[in-house]
Amino acid sequence: MGLKEHRIPKVTIDRILKQIPEACVEDNALYLADRWFSSKTKEQLTAAMQRRGYSYDMINWAYEIVERESN
Repeated sequence: MGLKEHRIPKVTIDRILKQIPEACVEDNALYLADRWFSSKTKEQLTAAMQRRGYSYDMINWAYEIVERESN
C-alpha cells in the first residue's frame, strides 16, 4: 500500500501564484463564506476554505463581511 497522490486544483495553484486577479479571489471568498455561513461554524468554514487555498486573513475578512451583512 502506498500513499495516494494529492491533487491540487489548477485554480488553487493559479490563485496562489497570483495569476487570478485579487478582486476575483475576494469575490469567490465572499461567495463561499456567504454560502456556508449558516451551515458551518466559523472553524469549519475556515478549515474548508483553507483546504481550497484561501489565506486565514482572506477567510476572516470574508467571514466578517458576511456576518455583518446577516445581522
